[in-house]
Amino acid sequence: MKNAISRSSLLTMLVIVALAAAVPFAVVEFMKTGECFTCYRIASRMRLFVPHPTWEDFPRLAFDEIRFCGATSVQVMRRMRAMISDLIATLPQERHAAIEHHRERLNATIARSFADQEEKLEASVEDRQGLGVPRSGRDAGSE
Repeated sequence: MKNAISRSSLLTMLVIVALAAAVPFAVVEFMKTGECFTCYRIASRMRLFVPHPTWEDFPRLAFDEIRFCGATSVQVMRRMRAMISDLIATLPQERHAAIEHHRERLNATIARSFADQEEKLEASVEDRQGLGVPRSGRDAGSE
């Protein structure tokens, strides 16, 4: 996947080419990559800072809007909880903090969105399908 050209990389290259074309005999020079940007110097004077997402941006994009819009849906909460558990189980340790943060936010959303204790418990069940079948129940039944 590292060799694939993303849309933002392609757009960056198009902007650099356009800027270089606008400045005759421009030299486009890569300067440095920061934590969340890449900097190019064009014609020794202009600088182009190209932002790019950090790891923490990806879980935020994946979870926040879904959690906001699905806050009152038991099924959405179940599916999100299952997804978080799957990510924790498969991602390297250094990426767990961002996912754990979203688990805490999911717990807070469940606590805030469901007044009834039974509904809170139902929304807290891990379930990829959202139907209320706990993972341990599915695993036991498939043996």
